[in-house]
Amino acid sequence: MKTLFTTNVGSHAWSMNNKDSDIDVFSVKIASTKHILEGTEFSRSSHTGNAGSGQIDEVTHEIGKVIDELIKGNINFLIGTMSPIVLYQKDDYLHTLKQLIINYCQTKACVHSIKGLAVHNYKKYIVGSDTAREYSIPKKCNMINRTLLFGIHIMNGNGFVFAPVTRQTPQDVINMTQQFDEAVKKSSIPEETSPMPFRNFLFQLRKKELFDEL
Repeated sequence: MKTLFTTNVGSHAWSMNNKDSDIDVFSVKIASTKHILEGTEFSRSSHTGNAGSGQIDEVTHEIGKVIDELIKGNINFLIGTMSPIVLYQKDDYLHTLKQLIINYCQTKACVHSIKGLAVHNYKKYIVGSDTAREYSIPKKCNMINRTLLFGIHIMNGNGFVFAPVTRQTPQDVINMTQQFDEAVKKSSIPEETSPMPFRNFLFQLRKKELFDEL
């Protein structure tokens, strides 16, 4: 499959990295349109693996999967596509997709994903955390709150802002969750993301791949 773009989605994207930080890579590829039409290859697939030695973790998605999840408001895909750190991009496809996200994805479609991520991570890493894991609690609090703050900016109509947060505590997470809930209630942005601009983008990509124009 051909790679369309690759971004860094870890702590580097939020300017929260240190010398020991891993590099988390979000890579997007496009499957063969001919093979999809023949039924010999499935689109909308994802793969997690190691992109090299040690500290590089890569998640790869087929562009059809990315489009589906952006329409749903999946926070991981919004972050992956809108990351300020672009490691590779083919032509202007990422730029075009980012513009679509700016124009059409500032909606409440992401609320469920953001809140779900925050609650899941709070319960998993903070509530009932034993002594052996206590060293990681501030890091997990930072990760949760940077995502909640990302969502608050969307709710307030500020766009997709990668703002760093540091020295967060479990109480800060509770407070930020309440701020996020309040921002959702007050927000006047659309409830859902319009799918057609993204479906059209994908359709044009599939055609270009079919005729070897990518």
